[in-house]
Formats: sequence, structure tokens, C-alpha cells
Amino acid sequence: MNKLFKLLVLLLTIEFFLGYLIYFKNSPQISGHYTSSTLKTLVKLTKIFSKSEVKEIDEIIEVKEIDEIINMNCKNLSKKNQVFNIAGFNSFRKEFTFQSDLNFLNTFNSDKDYLILILGNSETFGSRQEEQKRLHSIIQKKLRSKINSYDEYSNNDENGKVFVVNLGDYRGMMSDHLTDLLNYSNIHSPDLVIFYTGGNELILPYYYEGILQNEIYSFRDNKFYSISARNLQKYNINQLKKCFNKEIFFTKENVLFLELEKHIKNIFDEINNKLTSNSVNFSFYLQPVDVRTKDSIVKINDYEQYTNISIPNENFINLNLLKKDLKLNYVDIFHTKDVEIISDLLVNDIWKKYKKNIKKKIIN
Repeated sequence: MNKLFKLLVLLLTIEFFLGYLIYFKNSPQISGHYTSSTLKTLVKLTKIFSKSEVKEIDEIIEVKEIDEIINMNCKNLSKKNQVFNIAGFNSFRKEFTFQSDLNFLNTFNSDKDYLILILGNSETFGSRQEEQKRLHSIIQKKLRSKINSYDEYSNNDENGKVFVVNLGDYRGMMSDHLTDLLNYSNIHSPDLVIFYTGGNELILPYYYEGILQNEIYSFRDNKFYSISARNLQKYNINQLKKCFNKEIFFTKENVLFLELEKHIKNIFDEINNKLTSNSVNFSFYLQPVDVRTKDSIVKINDYEQYTNISIPNENFINLNLLKKDLKLNYVDIFHTKDVEIISDLLVNDIWKKYKKNIKKKIIN
């Protein structure tokens, strides 16, 4: 009996001590009544040990997954869920810009105005031209001048106008143009699309070098894929590259073997198929390059492929295959200081192919 009494006194002392030091003040505030400190202590210790066991299990699973990657068991690894990112060279990485004037923003009427979108790179953007004399502005001015020659147009204030909007980008790549076009088409659907592009494709390996450190490019989709940052601790893209289909993707290791002609034809086919199926008129002009310029970045083989590429489609025009010398004022291999000659070429081609469409829409 004496031993049992001493044991009860000991338990009460421990309970009081723990309650006073740890839980005495907080327990009534939380639960409204006094709760056993000993039981709470035991619960806390149980949770700590349980978390430790769970952590050990997670570490075992992670080690197993890492071992699987190291051993490159692609058959099993291919079935595991991943979190991916997708991007073009520039599309999806930033907002896209366009050039026009305030009259377009204030007065454009899709029912009666004829909208031409022009897409391309820094040459198309007008990086080396005067801001008020860039390609889209000159084309718009020249087309309006042709329209003004019609009496039925100039005598009616209710007629529509021709607007040319420039979606060219400093780092514009052919594989991004269709994405940019479709994005902008959600705002205003074009009546005609002009692609004036190609110069940046001459230095594709140079562009790819930095991007391919952490990404891989798909020939099929013309887009880059990467592992999401939330998965990078578990999966390394450089290890996973070995599991991707070599027929569809290429990486830093085989970028040097990129066939430029095949790449350009592939992108044109994608554009042609999409716009034709949507009944969108378009023309694709491959930019001229300076035959007198020797650029150390551009490979001779790529240069030869580019200047001689031919696609049997009336919408594809390689300006390098024109019989006459364009005599452009080049700054480097494809940038020019003026666009008068190019604008004349494009305007004459547009007028020849689409003047009936333009007249039909804008003259009421």
C-alpha cells in the first residue's frame, strides 16, 4: 500500500510539473478545460517518431527513383508522370508586341477594313530603318495609294481602309510565327498574312546552344520542352534526354547536324496546312541575304541550303532565287537600311494576287 501511494504521488508530481511548465497556461485557452500534459507529451513524441518514419520512407522512394534514372531504365521511367514546360523560341516566354498607329486602334472596323498582318524577325520589325518608314508603314501607304485611284473609293467617305500591322520581333524565329499569328487572331482576324522572315534561321546552332542547356527541341511540334522547376530536384533533364525519341527530338549533342532546308520546309508545311484549312490567305517570303558578306557564325552549307531552297507552292517565295540583283543596302548578312525595294516587291505581289479581295471588302 505504501509503495502504491508513493507511485501515485510521483505521477501527480510529474503531471503537475509538466502542466505548470508546458501546458498550464495554454491548455484552458485552447480546449476550455484542463488536458493531461502527460498524454499530450506522449502524443507529441508519437507524432515526431511517425514523421521520422515517413521521411525515411520518402527518402527510400527518392533514392529508388534516382537509382532508376542513373541506371536509365527508360521503359519504366517513361510511364512515370512528369511536369513539363513548353515554349517556342520566344512564344509563351513573353507578351508579343505589334506596330501600327493610333488610327488603327481608334477606327479599325473588321467588317469593312482590310487587315494585313506581317510577321518576321528584326529586319521585319525595322530595327535598322527610320521609325516612321518601316516596312509595314510603307506597304500600307503604297496600297492605300493604289486604292485611292478608284473613283468609287475616293468619292465615298464610308469606305473602309487597308491596315498593315507589324508583328515582327527582334529575335523572331519562323517556328514562333504561327503561334504569334494565332494569338493575335483572337483579337483581330486578318484578311491576309505576310511572312517576311528566315534570316535568324541561318544562325540556328548559335541560338540553340544556350537554350539547349536545359531544354530539348521537338522537330514535330517546333517547340521546346523542359522539366518543370518543381521536378528538377528529382529529375535531371540531361539524364532524361536519353529517353526521348531520337526521331522527334534533338538536343545539344546533335544540333550540329540540323538540316536547315528540312527545318524550314517543315515549318512552312505547318503554316500552310493550318492557314489553308482555316481559309486564310498568306504569302511566305524567305528573306534575301548578302552574297558578299562572310559571316563566321553562318556555316557555308547552311548558307547554300538557305539561298537555294525551293518549295513547289505558290505561297512560298525565296527572294534569293529572283533573277535580278535586288541591290539592297545591307548592314550585315540580311539586315538592310532601307525597305523601298522590298516594299515594292511585296506590294506588287499583294496587288497582283489580292486586289479583287481588297476592293471587294473596302469599297461599299
